[in-house]
Amino acid sequence: MPIKNIGYRLKNLREINNFSQEYLARTLNISQAAYSKIENGSTQLSLEHLIKISKLYKINYDYLLGTNDSHNINDIQKTNDGKSKYTIINILQ
Repeated sequence: MPIKNIGYRLKNLREINNFSQEYLARTLNISQAAYSKIENGSTQLSLEHLIKISKLYKINYDYLLGTNDSHNINDIQKTNDGKSKYTIINILQ
């Protein structure tokens, strides 16, 4: 997924939750300018920040990466054999 699409999803989630860029930047221990660059697609989101944001919003990291359109962390995919396929977020919680 292009970086700009990740930024679009981040901005959308931030606005839905009435968070400022400054708040997200403080949460991630980065500057507001650095967070702005992530949202506008100039800078890639690090794995550490991806995990922190996923936990903050209680969303599946796959949604941010664009590999899944559901942002609900409880949407656990099933494999062909019917077993649950957990994501990294499920494991880290």
